[in-house]
Amino acid sequence: MKCVVGEYELTREEYEKFINSRDKIIKLWEAIKQTVTELIGRVLNTFKDIVSYLRDNPPVGYKRFFKQDELNYYKRISKGKSNNWRKLKGLPLIRKKTLT
Repeated sequence: MKCVVGEYELTREEYEKFINSRDKIIKLWEAIKQTVTELIGRVLNTFKDIVSYLRDNPPVGYKRFFKQDELNYYKRISKGKSNNWRKLKGLPLIRKKTLT
């Protein structure tokens, strides 16, 4: 018996081979998709674990770097500001020099 697939005529054995090979390719593709999905899930879970660890255990001295950056910013924009403003922002006060 002959089967027509597209423009090809195949015998029953060739058609069964074709179907089996197609099924193998589909199973392989499903395995690849499942593996990639699991890999992405593991990467996301690992990333979530790292973020939660850093949230619960922040590195020592990290606030100091943020404060230093903030002070540097205020120092850059402090020209012409009053001593009250400088005191609120944590900058040193400007003292007027007096001659004695």
